[in-house]
Amino acid sequence: MVIVNNQAQEKSAKVPMLEVRHLVKHFPLNDLIHPKFVHAINDISFSIRRGQVISLVGESGSGKSTTSRLIIRLIQPTSCEIF
Repeated sequence: MVIVNNQAQEKSAKVPMLEVRHLVKHFPLNDLIHPKFVHAINDISFSIRRGQVISLVGESGSGKSTTSRLIIRLIQPTSCEIF
């Protein structure tokens, strides 16, 4: 027999498993005289809770793969908070 505490489940459902705040990534271009940057990701925020399913959709080159790589730290973000 399994006894489930509904209050504990409800509380855990409200706490995000992943929270991303203000994700930004700028890639530098190789211009030594006039430094320039490609603004790949500009201020993305979202959270995912237990049991929730989300999709990241967009056109080719819109930053979907870059967002994923930033979240798992394959590349370093310019700025963000990830919990």
